[in-house]
Amino acid sequence: SVGAWTTSATLVSLSDSTTGGVESFVRWGTGLTVAVWLSALYASSHITVRGRELVFVDMIVERSVPASAIAAVHGDRGVGVTLRSGRSIGSLAYGDSLLQQMRPYPRSLALAEAIRQWLAATGSPPDGSTDTASPIRWHVRRSALRILAVSGLASYSWMALLWGFAHPLRTLFGIPD
Repeated sequence: SVGAWTTSATLVSLSDSTTGGVESFVRWGTGLTVAVWLSALYASSHITVRGRELVFVDMIVERSVPASAIAAVHGDRGVGVTLRSGRSIGSLAYGDSLLQQMRPYPRSLALAEAIRQWLAATGSPPDGSTDTASPIRWHVRRSALRILAVSGLASYSWMALLWGFAHPLRTLFGIPD
């Protein structure tokens, strides 16, 4: 978790601040940046609707699927859809797990039902028919780069603050100079 990584980076960076130099600062600052970035991206993954498209917003990639291309919706093994072409698309935010295979999550089943209702309302209810065309559009999330920039700024600011107060903090935590 980010909290565990932040604590580790903080303590090791403090102990390395006198001997590790810039290398330690860069190593732990980069690790903290990546941990914060991935956690923020995972936390912002979701499924949404835009017009007549179902949009799977995952960590880095966003995939848009027209309602007319969806053949089936499932919620018992993670929330996802099967396209008329036979291809399955799932969501990182509502992915499959061993526990869910033993006992489906009510939240996932409810979301799958909501997607079915949306499909029925759009006039494109899943009917199991097949079509080989792949109408999926995907692109890299623009917000992923913004989140990376903010994560980097926050992480390196935290590390600079730690290094600025390294001596009093080492004394506080009992880390020898």
